[in-house]
Amino acid sequence: MTRDELFENALRRYREDDKNIIYNISMGMGKTRIGLALAKTARIRSLLVLHSRPSRDETWPTEAKIWNYDLDNVDMVLHQSLYKIDGIYDVIIIDECHLITEEVKAQLDRIRRYCNPRFVFMTGTMPDDKDKLKMIYSFANNVYEYSFMQAIQDGNATNIQINVVEVEMDDTELYPYAKNASRTELKQYLHLCRSIQFAKSEQTKQLFIQARMWFIYKSQTKQKAVKYLHERMKAQGIRHIVFVTTQEFADSLSPYVYHGSSSKTYFDQFRKSEIPHLISVKTLTTGANIPNLEHGVVMQVNQKKHNLEQIIGRLTRIESEKQLSKMFFIVLKGTMDETWFQRASEKIPSKYFRKIILTKETLNSI
Repeated sequence: MTRDELFENALRRYREDDKNIIYNISMGMGKTRIGLALAKTARIRSLLVLHSRPSRDETWPTEAKIWNYDLDNVDMVLHQSLYKIDGIYDVIIIDECHLITEEVKAQLDRIRRYCNPRFVFMTGTMPDDKDKLKMIYSFANNVYEYSFMQAIQDGNATNIQINVVEVEMDDTELYPYAKNASRTELKQYLHLCRSIQFAKSEQTKQLFIQARMWFIYKSQTKQKAVKYLHERMKAQGIRHIVFVTTQEFADSLSPYVYHGSSSKTYFDQFRKSEIPHLISVKTLTTGANIPNLEHGVVMQVNQKKHNLEQIIGRLTRIESEKQLSKMFFIVLKGTMDETWFQRASEKIPSKYFRKIILTKETLNSI
């Protein structure tokens, strides 16, 4: 199926069925174009509910110009500002609906009560979270789907190489944040695992589970692996993006750090290839369109499948000279981190994966 065929099929499905609808369409396959076309079907006005300022201020207006859609009868609002809406709409389009919250649902319910619009939910990956699915399905259960893997197989997305970079947690250097000054990073991790196992209450157990999760997210071993790959790509002149978990670590890697609207200049420069790399702090993993991006380093993913596919989707958009996109995921071998990655990636065929082992000697030389 070509992109134009997908576009026509999506619109035909909308015209043939007057129910609310969910478009679960792979990243880079034209969801924005479809959304714009549907917005223009409104007899009165349509409302676009968007997840970020770049989407509202750049992505949708730019796509509207490309496809010659005027936005005269279209209002745009961010998810978190829905409470301000009190106008009459006959079409409401919720972009990146996998990010839906209880507050967003409550505001959509409020609007539904006074003007009964037709709802269109759009995403590249349906959420794994059962509560979020329940919220979406409370508005619509009519789904039009074109998956991430279908896009790759049909040649509508760049071929992807998923490099799983395995590292072993350090057991030589003392971990500076441990209460017991004689513990290494590995011993501190094992201590947290034992604390979970022998917790005296469910509340205490959950606290230790959270502590272990953040311990992995901020692992010094993972930071070394990220730094190693980042420095190698810099030395080879490879344009790349690095997804990290903390501002402090990002600042130690580069001055080109994006963490939200206050650092938008670097994001714009990176999109235009005016700077060689970008460090992203817990953002740009969904909905961001970055042209001609072929290499990415990911410090952390959780066990949710849609999160992994959204990150991969930042690199799989078809462009004229792009042949293969390469993602590097840092995984702590023999820990919950390895389990999370296996769960998140279980639907992706094994042929796309490549294993890389970074030895302790290599990491300790950094």
